[in-house]
Amino acid sequence: MDDGSVTAYRDASRFLVEAVRAVPDSGWDAPGLGDWNVRELVGHANRGHTTVADYLVRPQQPEPPGSTYFSDEAIAARAIGADLSAPPTALHESLVYVAQRAAGKSGQDVLLALSGRAPLPAGYSVY
Repeated sequence: MDDGSVTAYRDASRFLVEAVRAVPDSGWDAPGLGDWNVRELVGHANRGHTTVADYLVRPQQPEPPGSTYFSDEAIAARAIGADLSAPPTALHESLVYVAQRAAGKSGQDVLLALSGRAPLPAGYSVY
């Protein structure tokens, strides 16, 4: 990736993070784009972001016309085998964000869910 592309990607990443931080607690279920609410749109944008990062580490050849790459089954198979490790700074920011939200409401229930000891409380999602 050349310096201009790196700068553009970094700037776009920062913009996405700032836009997500601006979503109020009451805004996650609001309409986002088409049939998606804000939560789903942010999840989609995040997945796109991680896909780019993954392709930079493990370059892929373009898919031929008519490929099943974007079928539901193929997407699920890639997700199951996905490298879910996160860069330390992204992990830190995510944990701080989750902690701040959890402290605002249902803190103990969210902590139990994040540690795998209980289901997520109503109104919370991993998407």
